[in-house]
Amino acid sequence: MSDDGDGAAAADLDPTAARAVIEQAKGAVMLAYGIDAEEAFTLLRVRSQETNIKLRVLAARVAAELPSVCPPTVTGELRSRLDQLLWTA
Repeated sequence: MSDDGDGAAAADLDPTAARAVIEQAKGAVMLAYGIDAEEAFTLLRVRSQETNIKLRVLAARVAAELPSVCPPTVTGELRSRLDQLLWTA
């Protein structure tokens, strides 16, 4: 996998934006795999090294593809459950 396409935009992120996109990707990995933040970061870091893609570029790709990865029915049910949790916590 090469560093092209949306990789150029991710490479231009300032440090604060890069951290934010990494946190977003990390959160998605945590949710999908049921792992903690440290494990999610390790997974992203290792994959970044295996593919020779900068972590911020990989994270930006993950974040950009999230809507297409999760079908609306799953997203809707997840949102409903989170709403209930947030309002009853």
